[in-house]
Amino acid sequence: MGVSQLAFYIFKCEQSSPPGMPKPSCINAQTRELYQCMANKLMILGITSTVLPSKNGLFGTLSDGTCDVD
Repeated sequence: MGVSQLAFYIFKCEQSSPPGMPKPSCINAQTRELYQCMANKLMILGITSTVLPSKNGLFGTLSDGTCDVD
C-alpha cells in the first residue's frame, strides 16, 4: 500500500492585523471557526488523505475579509 499524493490544498487566511495596517485582517466573527469547520467536513467526507487544509498569511488583498461557505 502506497502513500496517497495530495491532490488539493485549501488555504485559509489567518492574517491578523490591527486597524490601519497596510495588510488588512481577514479574521472576523464569521471566519474564526471556518478552518475547524472545513477540516471537520473533510474528515467526514473521508478525503483528508488527498486534500490538505492549511492556515496561512494573506496572499493578496481581500475586499472585506469575508467568505461564504455552505
